[in-house]
Amino acid sequence: MTLDRRTLDRRTLLAAVLLLPLLHPAPAYADGDDDGDDDDDHKKKRRRRRKRRKRRRYRDNDGDKSRHDHERAATARKSGDIRPLQEVLAKVKKTHRGEVVGVEFEMEDGIWVYELKIVTPKGRYLKIYVDAKTTKILKVRGR
Repeated sequence: MTLDRRTLDRRTLLAAVLLLPLLHPAPAYADGDDDGDDDDDHKKKRRRRRKRRKRRRYRDNDGDKSRHDHERAATARKSGDIRPLQEVLAKVKKTHRGEVVGVEFEMEDGIWVYELKIVTPKGRYLKIYVDAKTTKILKVRGR
């Protein structure tokens, strides 16, 4: 069986194309798991983020890290520094319709502030900041 030059060239080209991926070295990854992601760095970043969130959650501007929002609000309410949450919600509902999905209570710039998270009937997410003493709406942020 004799092969003409054209058939031989095609076979050589086909063999080269099929064997080329085998000759190319695979990339080396720093974490050794050959999937291209750097799991260790990702885990470290995630741990750091969690720690920061946890620290932020338990710290307020008056330096007390152990108390939660409801405890600080109860203390401020008893001393007369703030208005009740129901009163604040009633005032906000007059101007902003929607469902309250979250409430935070914090000291901002020396003022006790309720941060209300509301989802409007159209599906927009709003953050409404209300002065806890005067029930005045300080600002509205939303999408």
